[in-house]
Amino acid sequence: MDLDTKCAVCHRFDEDGAHLFFKYKVMEKLWTYLGLSREREILLLKSSARDVMEMVMNLKEEPKLRCCYALSMCWSERNRIREGEHGRDAIWLSHNIQVRMAEWHKQLANTEKARLRVVRRWERPEQRTNTDKASIQVFL
Repeated sequence: MDLDTKCAVCHRFDEDGAHLFFKYKVMEKLWTYLGLSREREILLLKSSARDVMEMVMNLKEEPKLRCCYALSMCWSERNRIREGEHGRDAIWLSHNIQVRMAEWHKQLANTEKARLRVVRRWERPEQRTNTDKASIQVFL
């Protein structure tokens, strides 16, 4: 069986995860626009997909989410191009991820508000004594 191993995006290099997710020029710019250049450099040094995911999962919540969105966007773009659609530039991809991050922040804030809101259940009022009734009649 003759397999074409050329990158579906740039058609220049053999396709592998490091090229697609971290080395391809559009994706390299995407990581930079997302403020993840340092993370990209570290991920490039990983020897397996498992090592990449372990490193991503050990990040703090926000960079972890941005990395996951970047990886997902890279894969989605590869598939779009492979199916004949035009690739989108790094600025568009970055903006799309920033919008998703803003939605995540909004959802996080709403969840926090809901958690802080105290729901009080209705409770039966205390029974009034005869002295309470007498004092009420004095005012009437």
